Amino acid sequence: MTNELLTDADLIELTGYERAAMQCKALESMGVWYHKRADGKPRTTWHHINHPYNLKAAGHCGPRFDQLE
Repeated sequence: MTNELLTDADLIELTGYERAAMQCKALESMGVWYHKRADGKPRTTWHHINHPYNLKAAGHCGPRFDQLE
């Protein structure tokens, strides 16, 4: 399932927006990689939803042991 594309309904549920431009902005703010189709609609996979690039870039790929008390 991780390489499965999100459906239009999935993108609406995830972002809260129906308009493609707003979905793109929401995905960008979440740090999720996506491809913009010719019609402007974003497409991404569940892998990218579950592994956003902003966490990888910040070095948060694993558990935050420094946060444990």
